[in-house]
Amino acid sequence: LLGFTNPFSRPAQRESSAKILRDIVLARIACPKSKRASVELLEEQFGVNLDLDQVYQMMDKIDDRFCENIQKCALATTLKLNGGKLRVLFYDATTLYFESFTEDELKRNGYSKDMKFNQSQVLLALFVTENGLPIGYELFPGNMFEGHTLIPVLEKLKMRYQLEDVIFVADRGLLNKDNLEFLDKNNFKYIV
Repeated sequence: LLGFTNPFSRPAQRESSAKILRDIVLARIACPKSKRASVELLEEQFGVNLDLDQVYQMMDKIDDRFCENIQKCALATTLKLNGGKLRVLFYDATTLYFESFTEDELKRNGYSKDMKFNQSQVLLALFVTENGLPIGYELFPGNMFEGHTLIPVLEKLKMRYQLEDVIFVADRGLLNKDNLEFLDKNNFKYIV
């Protein structure tokens, strides 16, 4: 129905990885905890036996192509449920921190909404419809100011999804002077 039956691209990954992913996602929705705690929950409450090492191996198979497949499925389903049109998009960005003090090109120390200023994080930008249906997301380095994410994301969304008459809704932190000028110049409708 939603098109998420199996987002893994390589045949060798498909069956077992898709089942493990489904079980872990359902466990995390029911009770958001660590992967280890999710495996324990599945066994104790649902009789589903997963090997924690296999969960980690499945996660290693989640690559850029996998993520792109998930976003394409989300968009196709959202368009189908909205009569093929996007009218209103809500945009927000938040930080996700890691239990780590090691930085790399994506995980960076920055302003933390969780007050974890000494831990590496990423900045997650997300678009959803007025009904809360996901359109897509982008990840940015954790030290990037969220107000600087809107223009690159809008350019990518406009190119990828052929947006026409869409109203963007975002909070004041995202719609700063530069972003408002960009929206006006590119004939985007918006609500602050």
